[in-house]
Amino acid sequence: MTMRMTMRKSLIALSCMLLCMAMNVHAQSMYMAKQYYNQGKYLEAAKELRPLADGGNAEAQVMAAKMFFEGKGVAKNVEQGMRYATMAADQCNEDGILLMATHYLGNMNDAKALSTLQHYTSQHPYLLKGKVGLKLASEVSHPLRRC
Repeated sequence: MTMRMTMRKSLIALSCMLLCMAMNVHAQSMYMAKQYYNQGKYLEAAKELRPLADGGNAEAQVMAAKMFFEGKGVAKNVEQGMRYATMAADQCNEDGILLMATHYLGNMNDAKALSTLQHYTSQHPYLLKGKVGLKLASEVSHPLRRC
């Protein structure tokens, strides 16, 4: 085996190790955020969640959105909550889509809730078979049959 191939394999192995370590750190941060949240330590949960949410973790984005909607650990900020919910929804995260629709329904904006649900289900029809389809059928009186 040539020196060049050995170095290439070593570099690939090192890259894989670093990637695994980074994923483990994110998993631990998400775990800690959930623990803090469940314990009512919302400020600590927010500190763990923000980097994950800003880094594209859809689960963290949904949790951050809820915290901003409710003002838990952060100043209540509906716009910021919608920003995070939209970021999660744009990754086809059902909870993010449902959070957006529920927000609109809670503000008596059924038309916006319906258009949000229709927008994501038209782009990703498989969502109709899950929680989003059930929400669309039950909450907004859409003429879909429940499965």
